[in-house]
Amino acid sequence: MTTALIIDDHDDIRVLIKYVLELSDDRTTVVAEAADGQAALDWLQGSATDIPHVVVVDWMMPGLNGIETSIAIKADRPQTRIILCSAFGDDQLHEAAADAGIDLVMSKEQIGEIPDRIRELLAV
Repeated sequence: MTTALIIDDHDDIRVLIKYVLELSDDRTTVVAEAADGQAALDWLQGSATDIPHVVVVDWMMPGLNGIETSIAIKADRPQTRIILCSAFGDDQLHEAAADAGIDLVMSKEQIGEIPDRIRELLAV
């Protein structure tokens, strides 16, 4: 069973990602959702048993952005795979994501491909 944490400040995007993950692969379960980076980090601090295999995180959010959130997650849980989703992207974002230990950067237009990318990341 693959577990996932979804972090995005837009409710509709979180619902869409959860829907895509859980309907496309019966081996993936969303264990938590968070509307911002700090809420996700708080959940992770309080969760000793539901350590997600993968985190899907938005880049631009109020408070901690996706890069900052990912750095904090990787510092505490280096084995967790992270996919950064963004409506915007450029070479600097990809470079910052790589420096933060993020495994993959995707456009929000590619949300339907997230289950396939998760399977690829976890197969490595």
